[in-house]
Amino acid sequence: MMKLTRLKGFFTKIMVLYVVVLLIITFSISAVNATTVTSGDLGNNVIHSGGTYILDLNVINPDNFLPANLVTKYGLWNSPNVPVDIYYNNNLVGNFVADEGYISPGPEFNTSDITGLLQNGLNQIKYVGSGTGDYVIGQVDINYTAVPLPGAFWLLGSGLFGLVGYRWSRKK
Repeated sequence: MMKLTRLKGFFTKIMVLYVVVLLIITFSISAVNATTVTSGDLGNNVIHSGGTYILDLNVINPDNFLPANLVTKYGLWNSPNVPVDIYYNNNLVGNFVADEGYISPGPEFNTSDITGLLQNGLNQIKYVGSGTGDYVIGQVDINYTAVPLPGAFWLLGSGLFGLVGYRWSRKK
């Protein structure tokens, strides 16, 4: 294996540039943070008689290999308790029972795993209640990690550049 000190001229500059680019990519990828898309406070959004509530949220460049979850703030408005199924893009992802008051004693929270179900663009969340009670959906959040596209392109380009440099050095 050739040492960096033995390389001369143009190939040395290529390798130094390659290492610098890889360092930049490493730091840019590690700086990627989770993204949250929220409905914001939906107020006292009462769904009567165990009915259905549909919400669309916009997700940008999701990475379906990393964990993602759907967090729902909910509560009971009027008795009796309301069992509710949660669908994400028409996939059943969870359920809860609205059995405590939204105002008093306070809202409850449900977290559902939606890893692998995210779509770039609008995503539909549907709450389907059953029974005769009324329930409230107060806020909906989607937590996911976005794909670092610029970093991915830099990695691909620098890898191809390194292979061309390696082949060039082998010809000499």
